[in-house]
Amino acid sequence: MRALNDGENQMILDAGQKKYGAVQCSECLMVYHVKDPEDELIHAKMHDIVNDTLKFSGWKKERVVRRFNSEGYVIAVHHGDAAHSWKKIESVLSKVVDNELGFSEIGIRNPEATKVYLYIAEKKIVGVLVAHSLSQGYRMIPSSTTSSGKCCSSDPVPALCGVSRIWTLPTFRRRKTASRLLDAMRTEFIYGKIISIDELAFSDPTENGLAFAKNYTKRQDFLVYNM
Repeated sequence: MRALNDGENQMILDAGQKKYGAVQCSECLMVYHVKDPEDELIHAKMHDIVNDTLKFSGWKKERVVRRFNSEGYVIAVHHGDAAHSWKKIESVLSKVVDNELGFSEIGIRNPEATKVYLYIAEKKIVGVLVAHSLSQGYRMIPSSTTSSGKCCSSDPVPALCGVSRIWTLPTFRRRKTASRLLDAMRTEFIYGKIISIDELAFSDPTENGLAFAKNYTKRQDFLVYNM
């Protein structure tokens, strides 16, 4: 056994355990201290909340948009669909998605013009995309640097669909989950039409969101809104 010191103050006793100190859960993303009983209890509760919220045993009526063999499938939920479907979505947004994305808006602003896409795998929701009708967006200014952060053009460009939120369970990232959600949404959002990259806008993306949008659209000046 050895002591890990911070100056003259002994902080942690290392008895050979593989993990100690602050760690981040790969699923619920909570940062907690291993071997701290109070922290581990809080983490266990948070982990259960996330797992219970994302659990999905299927609905009698599902609008399946696309299947990926053994890798899951995407379903769409429209305005007017069963109340239990929207209740599930509201729970997933409020307890998981919005917390992780730092989304300040409560609920869905315009449900009549909104569709939600869920990626289902391993009997749970592993991806969520919230999209709504849009008339215009603004192009990002590539490599722009300002004191306030991201910058976009002030000239509006026609658009058809806005991506309000796009989220993937951490353990399903880098597995094409978000890209598949967007691909599915673009073919289903407007009946009989495939939405092009230039008709798609992203809502005030985070740094990770910026990187994803650039990679997905293959453009530095992709469309945004709510900047």
